[in-house]
Amino acid sequence: MLPGGFFMTQEGSLHAPALPAGYRLEVATSQAITMARIVTGEGTVAASGHAVEHARVFVFDRIVTEAAHRRRGLGRVLIAALAARQRSGSARRVLVATEDGLKLYASLGWQVQSPYSTATMT
Repeated sequence: MLPGGFFMTQEGSLHAPALPAGYRLEVATSQAITMARIVTGEGTVAASGHAVEHARVFVFDRIVTEAAHRRRGLGRVLIAALAARQRSGSARRVLVATEDGLKLYASLGWQVQSPYSTATMT
């Protein structure tokens, strides 16, 4: 079993905070998949994530803020940037949060719907 997570949903608008000085946001969409990343002035990736919209569901995935860049609001900027690419206003926003991400998502209005577990076979 992999570490447990939390299946979460979010409704309503997401406020887009200002990007802290010294970082730049890059967002690209190819077909239905959006990839966003926040990089330093030197080009180091500080945070990144993906989203896809399909069948009235908008899924956030692989949202990561590197340890050296946490507690600066980058996760909030990243989530808002991905959400801005949502095409359907009726699409339900979903994600699976780790224990580390749970507080951030809850502060953005996400609600836990259920625990989430993943098993792997080796």
